[in-house]
Amino acid sequence: MVSTARIEQAVLLLREKLDRLQSTKQGAVQSGMATSGSAEGALDPLRKMVKQGELRRPDLRKALVRNLLAGTFGPMLATSLELQSVADEVTRILEENPEGLVLLDRALDELE
Repeated sequence: MVSTARIEQAVLLLREKLDRLQSTKQGAVQSGMATSGSAEGALDPLRKMVKQGELRRPDLRKALVRNLLAGTFGPMLATSLELQSVADEVTRILEENPEGLVLLDRALDELE
């Protein structure tokens, strides 16, 4: 079982990363330039899934959380069962919170 402290830490890290991605995106739009940083490149496969429209919204939210957590903790942990478990729990927590759900959906909308 994954400890509650790790899940809370993952939620905080994810919120921080989502906020940072959003502010980076807004800054790029305001300056008229698109960013091509590593965070943007890591989101390319997810962006493609969003545009194809073949996955349900809850599955896309889960993929976004996993992608962001994998980017935070590194590629070696990206396929670990523990990270997947934490990502599932973080997604559930965010989806149960109205602000978290809006945050996830806004991030997905920006990938379209």
